Amino acid sequence: MTSSSLDVLVVLASLRAEGTPRMALSMCESWLARGLRPAVVDLGRGAPELEPQFRQLSVPLHALPIGSGGYGRYAQLTRGIFRLCLEYRPSGVLCMPFGLHSFAAMGARAAGVRRVCAHVGNPPDPTSMSKLQLAKFRAIVRLGRPFTHRLLCCSHYVRNRTVQVLGLTPEETRVVYNGANLERFDQARRRLLMSRKPSRVLTVGMVATLESHKDQDTLIHAAAELKQRGFELSVRLIGDGSRRARLEALARELGAPVEFLGSRADVPDRMAELDVFVFSTTER
Repeated sequence: MTSSSLDVLVVLASLRAEGTPRMALSMCESWLARGLRPAVVDLGRGAPELEPQFRQLSVPLHALPIGSGGYGRYAQLTRGIFRLCLEYRPSGVLCMPFGLHSFAAMGARAAGVRRVCAHVGNPPDPTSMSKLQLAKFRAIVRLGRPFTHRLLCCSHYVRNRTVQVLGLTPEETRVVYNGANLERFDQARRRLLMSRKPSRVLTVGMVATLESHKDQDTLIHAAAELKQRGFELSVRLIGDGSRRARLEALARELGAPVEFLGSRADVPDRMAELDVFVFSTTER
């Protein structure tokens, strides 16, 4: 790949097999099918589970591990993105980690990139931060305002909360819903219907990272209550995260019929097996 051949540089917190990296993988597939050329930067905040899928697409991957603490990581991120943008000369940069996007945007704009956007999947939650943490986050986001073209929010709720909590203007944001390749899910469902045997057990599932901004707890409690009322069901949780051990303990304590499948690369196939999809979350 030459220095003038890149259309978009995507910055990811990690290549874990979870929501945002999966969405980036789907976007890369779509862009390539349309003749666009992406590359991906991995900040190294999780296991590189999706690396084989990106490499199978021949998407260039660049490791830029910046650590999780200290102000030096901000300068490291700015320098790293600056150098990559000088090398590839992308038409645009899409930064998925919100907050860190400010420093990626500085590096990109310093290298001459005209369009830099950031993805906002979850709004900032003031109840989970101290006043000092919230003030720091606001300062970081505002620092990036002159360098960021738009904040791309995955829903109107996320957009409104982001504007409200961070004191931004609506003009700085756009709503772009998360997309999915429905054809892949349809194919998986058709394959399953041809081979599946009838069952009285209702299969319920949820796909989400096992972190505090989701709410698998409520789903586990509901599964336990339905079991006590005589319903035959099986709940499958697809995803991984820091709360897995706690959620597994909760399921055991309640006797809930819950199976933890972890991070999966075959989400369409696993979702095709579900009778009901549930998305239990603290955000809307």
